[in-house]
Amino acid sequence: MKLSEIKPGENIILVISKDTKRLQMEAHIAENHSEVSSSIVLHNQAENKRLVFDNVDISVQYQNGDTLPIQWNSATITSVPGKYELRAKGEGKPVNRRNCFRVGVSAEGTMIGKDHQPKNVTIRDVSLSGFSITDKFGTLDIKPNDLIKIEFEDEETKIKLEGRAVRVAEQDNKTIYGFVITSICSNLSPYIMVKQRKMSKTRNS
Repeated sequence: MKLSEIKPGENIILVISKDTKRLQMEAHIAENHSEVSSSIVLHNQAENKRLVFDNVDISVQYQNGDTLPIQWNSATITSVPGKYELRAKGEGKPVNRRNCFRVGVSAEGTMIGKDHQPKNVTIRDVSLSGFSITDKFGTLDIKPNDLIKIEFEDEETKIKLEGRAVRVAEQDNKTIYGFVITSICSNLSPYIMVKQRKMSKTRNS
């Protein structure tokens, strides 16, 4: 998929990195100029404040429906009168699962497994590639490769995921089940961004 195939009005995520620091910004495509160049609008950005994206590494992520996000690396952003111009060459690639940022959740949710009966679980953490849950009542019967569905609400966002069990471990007198995501929801990436921003504010306060 090329950058120009993202339709105007569609949302994207800009991942800005420098040394060990990493920042995510939300934007949307305003207009496509060529296969590698598009005008973008930054969200939550004051009109009278122009940003300069020099000496930083920029990646672009776009999520189309319930699939894993597509990412373009080595992108550039130039400030031009009234807008920003984004350039990203080549085909975007699915986000590398090993590099997905994991955030803590600690929210109560509902799980449906092979017996098709809803059960209450605690969602420990989640990323774009996987999630883990705990069973404080010790009633779950989950083995590696079992398929489940989970649903939970956090940060005023409802998350629905499907996953395949890849890990079962005991920790702090609880059983922890780790899953790789097999079906992702479109609002997972924005949710993770909200959690990241809160984590960053907590670290810097």
